[in-house]
Amino acid sequence: MERDIRIDILKGIGILLVVWGHATAILIKEICIFHMPLFFFLAGMFYHPKQGFIQSRAKRLLIPFGEYSLIFAVFYFSMGLQGIPLDKLSIHHIAAFDGPLWFLVALFYICVMYYFLDKTVKKKNVILIVSFVIGLAVAYSKINLPFYIGQGLFSLPFYAVGKWMNDKGLTQAEGAIKKATVIAIAGYIIAIAFCRLAHYQFDISQLKFSSFPFIFYAGAFCAIYLLLNFKPFNKITTPNRILASLGANSLTIMAIHAPFLWLFRDFIRTNSSFYDTKLGGGNFKLNHFCYLHNIELFNCPWNRTIKKTDS
Repeated sequence: MERDIRIDILKGIGILLVVWGHATAILIKEICIFHMPLFFFLAGMFYHPKQGFIQSRAKRLLIPFGEYSLIFAVFYFSMGLQGIPLDKLSIHHIAAFDGPLWFLVALFYICVMYYFLDKTVKKKNVILIVSFVIGLAVAYSKINLPFYIGQGLFSLPFYAVGKWMNDKGLTQAEGAIKKATVIAIAGYIIAIAFCRLAHYQFDISQLKFSSFPFIFYAGAFCAIYLLLNFKPFNKITTPNRILASLGANSLTIMAIHAPFLWLFRDFIRTNSSFYDTKLGGGNFKLNHFCYLHNIELFNCPWNRTIKKTDS
């Protein structure tokens, strides 16, 4: 079966936004509305319950999680780096050594849950309803389940809708319906307005859904619809080939980009010639980097040191 370059293009856009979101705060609220839901949605499009499905998902998702976690744990400690304290490793943060890997574990749970729903529920439309009930229950209960189970439960609807839309032929690159496009644009703008006015950032990894998680769902699906029906992605161009190449290697990029960003920040921390430039003092720049990254990935222990030095 020929690989669908359009899907790789969308994955390429998604992984670029993931890296962007971990490297800068620019447009982070707008990006977080849909960039991780996009990956869950695309995964659902390719759900095929073959024999040994759960074993194959474990091999494809959990084994890479373990391998990358071990590699970077050994790397950090062998380098004597202190940016990721061991006390961050817990049942609620098993991806302490490589933060973005939470996605692989959550996706595994989603695949397993959907597989059992698919085998037990005859009416496929009912699966959609059950998926949203589960997701909203997690959001409103605010229970922090271990091992990223909560993240997986909340994200189940994205996977389910991806499967449903693909079965209905609604993910084909035939151009968007004008009315649906207008509604999707309006829905995404409403989600952006909510985040901006409420000073809120949706974040699946941190279980941050606000008191209105349905806005998250609606905004994400609207943005995904617009991406699926963006006509320039249907053409074979050089930019699209680059995006498709990134998309085809999105799992590797997902796994390795965060440690490299950490090393870059560590270089900035230790290279005084960089942060003593005309761009501003070290306190501003290093605290800015900490603000961008330590929320999800890493702890920045040099904040207190800088403040003492400045005083």
